[in-house]
Amino acid sequence: MDLRLKQLAENLLNYSVKLEKGENVLINCVGDAPKPLVKALVKEAHKVGANPFVDIVDPSIERAV
Repeated sequence: MDLRLKQLAENLLNYSVKLEKGENVLINCVGDAPKPLVKALVKEAHKVGANPFVDIVDPSIERAV
């Protein structure tokens, strides 16, 4: 994993959001590009003891619908 993504995930969840143990967090992803960051966020959320939920939206499928 890219160390920059790991550091970004740590900063987002620990400092920006101040995620705490037992809290729920929704991670919304649009497209394929942010998937590595989403993985890093999920790992960091588990490390904190929080409950991550992921919503992935594929724009090509959304257009088809």
